[in-house]
Amino acid sequence: MNVPNLAFYIGRTLNRNVVIYTFNIKDDVIDLFEPLKIHWIMREKDNELEDLTYLESSMAYGYEVLDNHPKDIAIKIKALPEHIVLIRRVDNKYKCIINIDDTSNEQYLKKVFVHHTGNIQVNVTSIEIIYEDPETGKLHTFVRNSA
Repeated sequence: MNVPNLAFYIGRTLNRNVVIYTFNIKDDVIDLFEPLKIHWIMREKDNELEDLTYLESSMAYGYEVLDNHPKDIAIKIKALPEHIVLIRRVDNKYKCIINIDDTSNEQYLKKVFVHHTGNIQVNVTSIEIIYEDPETGKLHTFVRNSA
């Protein structure tokens, strides 16, 4: 996916459309109060960009800034409520840092994939978190099944 300032994205089994999160950078500095911008890439409509609705942003795909220091901006993403994500400048690029297994190991968040069932009442059955090991550059997947 060739998107300038891409932080990570969320895909779903419902269709091919994805929610993209991009770093909100002005003059080479991230906005501390709105560090991410969120849009749909409507793959089923010739890759058109669309804004999220208020409901989509507030219920499923939005985020909240918890702490905004210039070194680390802590956010909570609605789709990943169990994780705090840190936005940090690493090697002159911004990265989303996530701790998957509650150790001191930090990984770079790349993608989230949400598995759904149902047509009218949509239920999340599992979530895959795809992350990069900063030491090896290899991608890994952590799967969390819904209870």
